[in-house]
Amino acid sequence: MSELQDRLARGTVAVGVELSHLQLEQLLELGRLLLDWNTRMNLTAIRELPGVVDRHLVDSLAVAPHLVPGSLVDVGTGAGFPGLPLALVRSDLAVTLLESIHKKTSFVRAAARALGLQVTVCTERLERWGPLAKPQQNAVSRATFAPTEWVRRGTPLLAPSGVLIAMTTPAEPNPETIPGFSFSSHDYRLPDDTLRVLWRFERGILGCFT
Repeated sequence: MSELQDRLARGTVAVGVELSHLQLEQLLELGRLLLDWNTRMNLTAIRELPGVVDRHLVDSLAVAPHLVPGSLVDVGTGAGFPGLPLALVRSDLAVTLLESIHKKTSFVRAAARALGLQVTVCTERLERWGPLAKPQQNAVSRATFAPTEWVRRGTPLLAPSGVLIAMTTPAEPNPETIPGFSFSSHDYRLPDDTLRVLWRFERGILGCFT
C-alpha cells in the first residue's frame, strides 16, 4: 500500500468507513483528476494530493455511515464532493449532484465517466431544481448552508422518512430546535487534525439533541 493509500485508508477508518484496495485507488484517481483539471480552471484551492485526500476525500466519506439506502442529492456539490466519493463507496445510493456553475459540472461529468459511475449531474440552482425533483431519501449540503438554513431549504426535497445532512465547521452555530425533526451532531477529525462537524436531521416527533 502506498503512503497516500495508507493516509486515505487510515482517515476513512477513523470516520467509520473501510475501503477495498480498488476503492482506495479509485478515490485517489478522482483526486488526481481534480488536480489535473484544476490547472486549467479553478475548482479547488488545494494544490497537492495529500490535501485533497484530507479535505475532500476523507471529509466527503465521513457522511457515508449516516445515510440511509436509496436516493441522495448533493446540493452545491462544487467539484463533486461529497457526491462522487459517496457514489464510489455506497452502491446502494442513486446519487444526484446539483451545482449551478457550468465549469464545475463539466468536471463532475468527466470524472464520473472516467470512473464508470452512474450518477445524475444537474447544472441548476436548488430553487429551480427542487420543485421538479422526486422525493429523496437523503439530501446533503457540505459547507453551503448553515444547519438551520439547510433544514429550511432541504426539507421540501425529502421523502417522508428522509435524512438531511449538514457538513460544517465548529464555527457554525448550533441549529435551532426544529419541530418535526430529531437531530444529532457528530464531530470528526481529518488526517491533518482539522475538526469538522456533521449534523444529521431525521423526521421525528420532536426536535432534539442526541
